[in-house]
Amino acid sequence: MNRLTIGLLGLTFCSPNLGCGALAYSFRNILVKIARENNIKMNIKIFTNVDSNNYIYESNNYITENIERFSFRKPGSISALYKEISSCDYVFDFTEGDSFTDLYGMKRLILTSLPKFKAIKTSRLILGPQTYGPFALNLSRLLARRIMKGADKLYARDQESSELVRKISGCNSFTTTDVAFALPYEKKRRIDNAVGINISGLLWNGGYTQANQFGLKVDYRKYCEALTDRLIENGYEVHIIPHVIGSDGPDEDYRVSEDFCRRKNNCILSPHFTSPMQAKSYISGMSFFVGARMHATIGAFSSGVITVPFAYSKKFAGLFGTLDYPYVVDGRKLSTEDALAITLDLIEKQNNELHDIQKESLRRAKSELDEFSCSIAELLLK
Repeated sequence: MNRLTIGLLGLTFCSPNLGCGALAYSFRNILVKIARENNIKMNIKIFTNVDSNNYIYESNNYITENIERFSFRKPGSISALYKEISSCDYVFDFTEGDSFTDLYGMKRLILTSLPKFKAIKTSRLILGPQTYGPFALNLSRLLARRIMKGADKLYARDQESSELVRKISGCNSFTTTDVAFALPYEKKRRIDNAVGINISGLLWNGGYTQANQFGLKVDYRKYCEALTDRLIENGYEVHIIPHVIGSDGPDEDYRVSEDFCRRKNNCILSPHFTSPMQAKSYISGMSFFVGARMHATIGAFSSGVITVPFAYSKKFAGLFGTLDYPYVVDGRKLSTEDALAITLDLIEKQNNELHDIQKESLRRAKSELDEFSCSIAELLLK
């Protein structure tokens, strides 16, 4: 077989958001495994508008990799991007996992859609496992429909997204789970009574609009403060674990977490991670984890740590619901008091049932990822 040229869009290896990196490295690892097992040689082109100086290259006999940088602010850069997309046999686009929506604004949706349309015209567009929607505006639904119909194959990471794809476009999608369940890590020794808490700077600051953008009923700041205080009072070792580190915007976790720990003397601030693998390795040492960054919760969950995701959008219930894992605290539906009570109750009453449910959900996630890998291999071998 000739060497395949594969483009990766919407996968950012060096984003301040370690969740984006978790998606990217996980899917790259899946491609490497497929290449080795099926003797496929791949030239991978990673299209990114984020500085990727810290990118960790894969070096083996099957894979060659190139970083192709572009900027939406430079017309010449976009022309070069389109030329590179045209040279690809396949383009896999994950839209950062949760950005194929107008939830974060119409501008973001349009900018991430433009390369998709180019890939539809000149290559074979594969939409990787991601959350689809919500699409509140008519223009959003029109864009989504055209892209879905133009893609060669669609993968969704939850059943609700698959149903939305069918409703909007009439297309069928392959329902799987988030590829970040496959992120490699170094297993740490479990610390008894250690609770990891991921405080989302995005929610702490009220979203990008800084005006409760996601319509939370929970007072997120009060929830984090009260949860930490109660855990410390009850003798737990509390680790504050940022998952967006180095962002200039309101979504930055580390500054919020650093200030939080400065005021809470008994908290432990996790290290300044430089990769999602480091973050997952650290999280694996916790005995319990609460987080509002979905990929921080996936890192915990997939390393065997009992996890309570704090939901601010449908993507949480969609993903974990598809895995039959019911222990999601929805900040859009619960009061602050109820969210706090449910979280504390789950931490205090860890039992065999909770562990067994998580193990079964994790087994299902691994099974779905195996099926996804087989599907991609079949696609590339055609």
